[in-house]
Amino acid sequence: MMKMGEYTALFNLRDGADQKNANGAWLLTKQQMPFNPYKYCIDCACSDKNHGTTHTSVADDTGRGSLRPGWEIYYNHYAKIKKVSSGYKYAKQAADKMRPEAGADGSSRYGTNSGAFDQLGWGTLMLYRE
Repeated sequence: MMKMGEYTALFNLRDGADQKNANGAWLLTKQQMPFNPYKYCIDCACSDKNHGTTHTSVADDTGRGSLRPGWEIYYNHYAKIKKVSSGYKYAKQAADKMRPEAGADGSSRYGTNSGAFDQLGWGTLMLYRE
């Protein structure tokens, strides 16, 4: 789980100081991001359903960079509860950038529709520990 979170955070983080993660360069370009091509086929007769049609060959920048609430839970679980000393470098950066999860700049981190995000964004209030 920690590796999955690190992969996701690394792919979505920029080196800018803004809380919205909208400014700065990507920490890694999409070409530098480790990625396995996803191959598939639809309604084909091949036995393994993997005859070579490539859907995506590199990580995709579409939707990239939108940090959502939840990083505080992830970071605090490994760093503070489990007391793991390393392995969450990018998750920590995401949590630090989002803190407080509701948005210090007055903007909402909950989305604009009635369903908002799956995570309510109370992680800083409920889980943050020095």
